[in-house]
Amino acid sequence: MIGEQRDLLVDLNSLFLTQLTLLMKSAISLSGCENVYYYALQPEKKEYSLEKMESVHPSEVAKRLPATDELVTAIGQADKKSPVSEKTTRLLLQSVYTDIPEKERPLSLLYSPIEFNKSHIGFLLFDHHKPDFFTADDIPSVRSLTELLSAQINSFQYLDLFRERCDLYSIMLEVNTHLNVAASKEDFLTEIGRIGKYFLKCDRAIIALRQDTFGSRFIIDAIDGSNEDVQVGDSYPVENTLVGRAIQKGKIQLYKPEAPPPIQGIFKPGDRDSYPFNSAVAFPLNEEPNSTGALVLEFNDPPDIVEMDIKLFGMIGLNLGAALNRLNLYAMMKENATTDALTNVYNSRTVRERLSEEVARARRYQSALTLLFLDLDKFKAVNDTYGHLMGDYVLRDTAKIIKDNVRTGDIVGRYGGEEFVVILINAVAEDVVKTAERIRDCIAKHNFEFEDQVVHIKISIGIAQFPKDGDSEEHLLRSADAAMYETKRKGGNDITLYQPGMQPKYH
Repeated sequence: MIGEQRDLLVDLNSLFLTQLTLLMKSAISLSGCENVYYYALQPEKKEYSLEKMESVHPSEVAKRLPATDELVTAIGQADKKSPVSEKTTRLLLQSVYTDIPEKERPLSLLYSPIEFNKSHIGFLLFDHHKPDFFTADDIPSVRSLTELLSAQINSFQYLDLFRERCDLYSIMLEVNTHLNVAASKEDFLTEIGRIGKYFLKCDRAIIALRQDTFGSRFIIDAIDGSNEDVQVGDSYPVENTLVGRAIQKGKIQLYKPEAPPPIQGIFKPGDRDSYPFNSAVAFPLNEEPNSTGALVLEFNDPPDIVEMDIKLFGMIGLNLGAALNRLNLYAMMKENATTDALTNVYNSRTVRERLSEEVARARRYQSALTLLFLDLDKFKAVNDTYGHLMGDYVLRDTAKIIKDNVRTGDIVGRYGGEEFVVILINAVAEDVVKTAERIRDCIAKHNFEFEDQVVHIKISIGIAQFPKDGDSEEHLLRSADAAMYETKRKGGNDITLYQPGMQPKYH
């Protein structure tokens, strides 16, 4: 039997490379970089080896780099100092792109170290031929990606330790594979419920997640089975319950009516008398106190659970926790890649991408599309007089006012500094004037109050419509900018529709 299971094992290296490929392709898609490289440290050879690359514009980069003390130290300290230091950039250009003529080498680099068990094991390198392509907004996304990759490496190293336990390993590998490709917590639960019902004959599986790191409550996040006594979204206190103990202690908790643990309930105090199942077992998602949550399996009949079952589902619980963490990290990475960190609206890169998409759609379907270009009047005086904290507060409140005064489907972004852009879909310029007036009035009347100081500020708005004012993304942006600057020339705090001959500030 064990021999048969060994024949069915999936090659871990192949599976890891498949997932690494997906991560790197996602990184290119989200960041807009041209190439991303994964270099692994080979300590015994004192070199970095190129393990994987994904490219939009392939380059002949070095397959191996000497892992000099200078380079290892510089890359390993990138997160602690600055992700882009001139010294490390120079070292990487000399080492990675050594076979490429200097005039053809990339002009922008971004890199981040990869760690496993607190040890440096390699790095990710992103490049682009445009100067200053990467900005501070890209740093959280790159760090999230390397954390995600470190979690993947940790997961596969962990599985490799159990290769000799083929009876558990073949099951674990299947579950882990499904968890890694699952798109949501519901998918995770469906897979766990299937495995639980097959091996342990459980009748219900539940994911309970702590509401915050040290919070006093947990929430029912997903249910596979009956929901008569508990509902998704129900919130319960952590104290004195079976699920709460699993979360608090980070240890497996078992409930049997004949030998109940010292608890007041399964999910909430007092629910044992009406509990619809005969027994239950709660597996923490982390093997440490204050776990992020628990996987709960429940049984109508007394289960014949042996030690192997406990170990198997203990590992499933830990892999579920790692998978949920990866899902959350990816969501965070995606948000960081598209959202301006200060104002929580789209960043300029995403605005341009979305505008390009909407222009193409409007051209294809001959539908209306209008662009607002907004710039706060005399914003520099706010920073100079009240400081940058007040300035940041004004920008955040301005973004919120703009979002509150446009439709849900409209696209709001910060274009740069105190400039904002709104893409209004299926809207003509004449109809948009009312929306622009509403935004202008709300900002003019708003008290921007921060730390007992109040600021009043106004805004200039320009309006351009596709295709009469611009038949491309660049042309439309230029026209809207020119209309906005015409408002500035007239004294600000007004709205201008683009007219031929208007010029932006930097023509």
